[in-house]
Amino acid sequence: MAKRKVTKTKDELESIKEEIIHEFHVCCMDIIGHLKLLEEGINNLSDRLDLFHEEIKQAMDNGFEKVMRAITDLTDNIDVFKEEIKTKIREISSI
Repeated sequence: MAKRKVTKTKDELESIKEEIIHEFHVCCMDIIGHLKLLEEGINNLSDRLDLFHEEIKQAMDNGFEKVMRAITDLTDNIDVFKEEIKTKIREISSI
C-alpha cells in the first residue's frame, strides 16, 4: 500500500518560505561581496596597466630622444666633414 504524503501546515510552509528567502538573501550578499572584490581587482589591474602604459610611453620617448640626438650629432659631424673636404679640395685645386 502506498504511503500518503504528509501535507504541511500553513505555518510550516511559511517557515520554509522564510528560510528560502533567507538563503536567497545570504546568496545575494555573497555574490555582492564577490562582485565588489572583482571590481576592486579590475580597478587595480586598470591602474597597473595605466602605470605600465605611462612607463612604456616614457621609455619610448626617451629612446626617441636619444635617436634624435644621435641623428643631430651625426648631421653636425657630416657638416663639419663636408667643410673639411671642401677646404682640402680648395687646397688641392690651388696647388
